[in-house]
Amino acid sequence: MPFSLRSRYTRQQIHAQVGGDLQSYLPHTGGKVVCGCFDPTMNARAPFEIDVGNLPDVIRYADRLANQNSPIPVFLKRSSFEWEFVGDFVPDRLTRDPDDLHPAKTNRRPDAVAVLYLSEVDPVSRPQDEEVTPVGVEAEEGRQVLRDHLARERSPQLAEAKRRACRAEHGRLQCEACGLADSELPSAL
Repeated sequence: MPFSLRSRYTRQQIHAQVGGDLQSYLPHTGGKVVCGCFDPTMNARAPFEIDVGNLPDVIRYADRLANQNSPIPVFLKRSSFEWEFVGDFVPDRLTRDPDDLHPAKTNRRPDAVAVLYLSEVDPVSRPQDEEVTPVGVEAEEGRQVLRDHLARERSPQLAEAKRRACRAEHGRLQCEACGLADSELPSAL
């Protein structure tokens, strides 16, 4: 019986269906992680980013999950005995980059030694928005994925100042790396 999206389960119910231990947040059986049970108070960005604690078993199974290709069901703790199923997820990557770990910058838990990034697998039980398919085309569009990321916003004033400086120096806009000038671009662009 598959888990129902947004339904709540006990750890015993989860264990009965997928196996693994009842305490770990990465329950495993036979060396394979079988699900993720994350407490949002310890993993503020769960289920998409998991702060990997510093215990040897936690690190070992985070590494194993990062190398697994199969999706796992993921649950978020909602109360002492309730875990909400939020979907099936696959690992994207595991990083130990200090910039990703610094608690003051990212609100990471202080004992985090790595960050495990997960992506949601196309949820079959989630209602999908109706999409118009072009006549004569029978295909399903790619899965929807929510991704949080930081983007550097360019200052319009600085960009315009750089363009003016380039025109003053070279008489036209041109790439500093390869020298391609705006007048050399094909007219179709």
